[in-house]
Amino acid sequence: MGRGRKSRRQQVQTVEKAISIAAAPKIFPTAIYVRLSVENLGREDRGAIENQKDVCREYVSECPDLQLVKVYEDNGWTGTIMHRPAFDELMEDIRNGIIKAVVVRDLSRFARNYIEAGTYLERIFPDLGVRFISVKERLDTLSVGDATESLILPLQNLINDMYSKDISRKVEASRAMQIKEGTLKWSSVPYGYRRSREGVRIVPDEARADIARQIFQWKADGLTLNEIVRRLNASGAPKADVSYSLGKPWCIQAIRIILRNPAYIGIRILGKSHSAIYKGIKKEKTTPDCWHIFPNSHEALVSREVFDKVQALMDEDAKKRHDSMKKTAKDRAKLHDLFEGKIFCADCGQRMFYSRHRHPAIENSWYGRYLCSSYQGRYVEHRCTSHYINQKKLEPKVLAVLQTHARLALDYEKLIASFQGSEQDRKNRHSFDMAIRRASQKLGAIQRKRTRLYEDYVGGVLDGEEYLFAKKSYEGEGEKWNRELERLVAERNAYQEAMSPRNLWVNAMRSVGNLKALNQKVVDAMVERIHVYEDGSIHIVMKYQDIFDFTKDCLEGRDDNA
Repeated sequence: MGRGRKSRRQQVQTVEKAISIAAAPKIFPTAIYVRLSVENLGREDRGAIENQKDVCREYVSECPDLQLVKVYEDNGWTGTIMHRPAFDELMEDIRNGIIKAVVVRDLSRFARNYIEAGTYLERIFPDLGVRFISVKERLDTLSVGDATESLILPLQNLINDMYSKDISRKVEASRAMQIKEGTLKWSSVPYGYRRSREGVRIVPDEARADIARQIFQWKADGLTLNEIVRRLNASGAPKADVSYSLGKPWCIQAIRIILRNPAYIGIRILGKSHSAIYKGIKKEKTTPDCWHIFPNSHEALVSREVFDKVQALMDEDAKKRHDSMKKTAKDRAKLHDLFEGKIFCADCGQRMFYSRHRHPAIENSWYGRYLCSSYQGRYVEHRCTSHYINQKKLEPKVLAVLQTHARLALDYEKLIASFQGSEQDRKNRHSFDMAIRRASQKLGAIQRKRTRLYEDYVGGVLDGEEYLFAKKSYEGEGEKWNRELERLVAERNAYQEAMSPRNLWVNAMRSVGNLKALNQKVVDAMVERIHVYEDGSIHIVMKYQDIFDFTKDCLEGRDDNA
């Protein structure tokens, strides 16, 4: 008996399904990019950046083919330059294939330089296969194609560029006028003062004004800055209510800044720096002849007599320091800090300061040591202990660790060569490949479910609420497997790098060779950071430490018969 013919209704349904599948949209992993201008940073309308996010999120939620991956935010960055932290991160993710679509509220949030914007939208993004959407301009590069839209896009970018430069010019002109008239708001209020209600002037803050007066009087009486710091910390004198100062003890630099500031005798100086974004000029210092000085700008906290006496004493102290440093320059120059920025307290995590000291028992002899920075606050509660280590003790310890790593690298290089192609090596590589394949299959299955889900929505099988609920569930599961896939790929790549002649740790340690003494080049190339414990023991984190640990684990876990 012959095969029965399909009914006309079945044929129509088959055709409709084929058309629906063919028309089913590609899913684009999507980024939202938002930016707040430099001139808006710190103003009350900073909520505008949240508005940008809301507009873009609403747009993405209404597009079934857009799957939001991440929101990239540049807060306080001008649109006239393209190198911004979040934008650079976005471009890195695009190049890695994580992002395939970018949504912005309007073109001006993306860029205000029309040449740069045009380069990205007309060349870079198309070459990378990236879809670009601007909600306000109703621009979607997936559908741009006619001549009119191609002409409008560069024109809009040109308008944004001119608008940005015009804003910058007006901001700088307004700032210059405020500086000239002395009406510019205080960006940083001196200790002992607070902003007035209108925000332009400053008035004494009685809670701290007496402390500021006392600091000047102590110095006028001949106390050293160290003694002033000790007294302030011992009495628990409050510091300024700013984030970088709260919870930290008084230090010499803070006292020096106060004692040198003419604001305490009512003088305000403006125009010490200048910038012009529209000319490409970043913030730069100006010479004193460009300053604007305003006497009696606000109430003084100390008399001119006390202030002048303090300046004379500070100048005398500075001259003594300069003369002393000049005399001992040659001896101190023999001591070089090889670990600048790399030494940290193992207990409190603070950076340790390097200082040179004259040897008490040996004439013209100096030594260097590292001291925990938070120990400087030993007159306040919750201080750290006196973590320190002598430079002459530290350097041999670091040298010994580097020499050990160099010897290990030679042994590991031979082990890697013998391990490559072994049965265990093949098992490891196969295990990675299978795990990656399983994760890819899971991700593919979820993508197919999302496509069918959209077909059911378009076909009326699901209503909007059911569709959005299921879509959100699939997105969450997709993100989980996407992260797992990224982890597995990264681990496989690390394994392949470790078990090959390209092993970065082995190559780096090979360059050390038969190291007999430390030098700056070797330290910079090999040492990431050093943690110092209270008993003087240390823990060194090497460059390529993660690769070394991974290589070590792989080789120690190898099959004995390999």
